[in-house]
Amino acid sequence: MSAPHSAYAARSPKPLAAFDAIHGGPWKLRCPECGAAAFSVGADVVCPTEARRVSGCDGVLTLMRAERMAALAPFLQAYRLVRRSEGWGGDAEYYRGLPFTSGGRHRAVWRLRARSYRAALRVIEKRFPETKRADEQDKIALRMLEVGAGNAWFSWRMAERGHYVLATDISLDEEDGLGALARYAWPKTALHSRLTRARAEMEELPLEDSQFDVVIANGALHYARSVPRAIAEARRVLRTGGFFLVLDSPVYDAHETGRAMVRRRDNDHRERLGVLPTERTTGFLVASEFRSKLESAGFRVETRQPFEGLARRLRRGYCVLRRNDLPARFPLFVSEKRG
Repeated sequence: MSAPHSAYAARSPKPLAAFDAIHGGPWKLRCPECGAAAFSVGADVVCPTEARRVSGCDGVLTLMRAERMAALAPFLQAYRLVRRSEGWGGDAEYYRGLPFTSGGRHRAVWRLRARSYRAALRVIEKRFPETKRADEQDKIALRMLEVGAGNAWFSWRMAERGHYVLATDISLDEEDGLGALARYAWPKTALHSRLTRARAEMEELPLEDSQFDVVIANGALHYARSVPRAIAEARRVLRTGGFFLVLDSPVYDAHETGRAMVRRRDNDHRERLGVLPTERTTGFLVASEFRSKLESAGFRVETRQPFEGLARRLRRGYCVLRRNDLPARFPLFVSEKRG
């Protein structure tokens, strides 16, 4: 991995007020229908080329084709049922505390995600040291894109730190999708001027090239229909020298172990809830293969393994002794876009 550098070497630092919410603020958009250059007016996307206006919903930009949104409706309905049955979500205090929640049904998962978040934050601050300047007036705000943002807690944390973030997901669900930002007191705080929400797929981003310093896939890339396409899109919208951070996706050493996990999960959903897969997603990553795909796409890759916690480490040791399938790991992939 190359030495830390600045993606801002060619442009002057900007104060936080520099990006007003006019014509999409800092974001350069494309029309989701025809791909021509577009801009936003409020939550609507305007395409001058075809005189088209794509309406947003509840303050969320629409960056998906109408027929694709309709096709995804059964998947989103099934996903909502599964997530509700698993007990995800909570009150406003729960969301504003993520990923540092200490209680609840999924506290072990959030402990793991809190470690991953801290590791990702250390990477960002090391690669972009200008973001840590003591004088608030001299700090530089990064332009970030989060794909598969879910309830967007990671984007919220980045906006709290002064960065400009475009949070994208296919869901507007009020607990698991972009609608959950209402739980963070949205839009009653000044943070909403730095955090834009958009409905979009990670494999097809109606965004202009080379405009982000960091692209984040936080607990999301295993939901991609095509990992290579998602990688290609992340690289396309990144500036040269920018970083693609992939964290909290289940990673295995072999395909069959991951496929066995997916079969168990799908069987449970079918037997317990009557839910059948309506949209085939990847489900997991294979460590060596995923790294190879990143490198082939033009990234310089570093893999980090945050501490899993004692319980998961003991479980892994037990599986080795019993020659059982090893549980997934959740490494952090730090991928720098080469020129």
